[in-house]
Amino acid sequence: RNDTERKLVIRQMFPFSRELVFAAWTKPEHLKKWFCPDKNISLELAEVDLREGGEYRFGFGEGDGTMDIVKGTFLKVLVPEKLIYSWVWEPPIPEAGVITHVTVDFLDLQGKTELVLTHEKFGDIEMLKKHEWGWCGAIGHLQEFCREL
Repeated sequence: RNDTERKLVIRQMFPFSRELVFAAWTKPEHLKKWFCPDKNISLELAEVDLREGGEYRFGFGEGDGTMDIVKGTFLKVLVPEKLIYSWVWEPPIPEAGVITHVTVDFLDLQGKTELVLTHEKFGDIEMLKKHEWGWCGAIGHLQEFCREL
């Protein structure tokens, strides 16, 4: 991570095709099974309009009926190689309203996939650290989920 630029870059290898990893990253029925930072939090709401200008909305819950909601707009969609989207939390999260950007590259390496996630424009280092924890947890779950697909 680059604290001075407030940019987070996570690279992860997957022994699966990029089509499979891309589908796991973009289909609501798949996202609900893995997209969460840890096992105490689940993705309860997953709406995805996968096209440039399309929007998404995710609601994370801990089973108590409340949800933390993040939403954004797809700025670039290249199936199955690249996604760029805005990322903004809704209130009451402290970071609500801060618009950050996520780029996900799905690099094809002879049938394997290197996923490169870049999340940037954080308001402060604390926000970057929270997202680093969340993304690292989620990408670990993605690795497990892809094995089951």
